[in-house]
Amino acid sequence: MVMNLKYVDPAYMIRTVSTNASNTVYFRLLAQSVVHGAVAEDKI
Repeated sequence: MVMNLKYVDPAYMIRTVSTNASNTVYFRLLAQSVVHGAVAEDKI
């Protein structure tokens, strides 16, 4: 069986899209939630 795997760097995908105000708010909330989750899991 032949398998063809392609990797696309997610950072490249993010840099190619222009942002607007709602994206800024969304990604700030997402980043804060990720950090909160990582810190909360460390305490368990």
